[in-house]
Amino acid sequence: MKTLARTLAVVLLSATGLTLAVGHASQTNAAASEVTSLAKEIISATLRNDAAALDRMIATDYIGTSPAGQVLDKMALLKPTTDPSGSVAMDLDDIRVRTYGAAAVLTARRGVQVRGSAFYQRITYVFAREAKGWQLVTSHVTTIPS
Repeated sequence: MKTLARTLAVVLLSATGLTLAVGHASQTNAAASEVTSLAKEIISATLRNDAAALDRMIATDYIGTSPAGQVLDKMALLKPTTDPSGSVAMDLDDIRVRTYGAAAVLTARRGVQVRGSAFYQRITYVFAREAKGWQLVTSHVTTIPS
């Protein structure tokens, strides 16, 4: 009888642990999906020169590094940087997201097309979950040599 009780206890604890692990995985998947969508929205807003949208998605104390090694703050990102005629296009692939509680790190390859030339960059975005939702807190961009 004791063996049966122990076996039952182990099965119940294992099932509980599995349920918690599955719950954590679904939360992680949801966070990864939210962060991936936000990264794409940031690129879209940048291409549209939409300072209001960028202001909502980027943390007040944001700091980042450009491909040229320049350190950028939030105000630098809010300035118009692209030609509104649509001559610049960007997309993301090879997206990977790691979540750490209220923080997430997204790495990806960004394809950039400017006036007929194309190149790739590696990006790292770090997001923090704030009361308003996920916000970009830091980034690093490196151009991949062709």
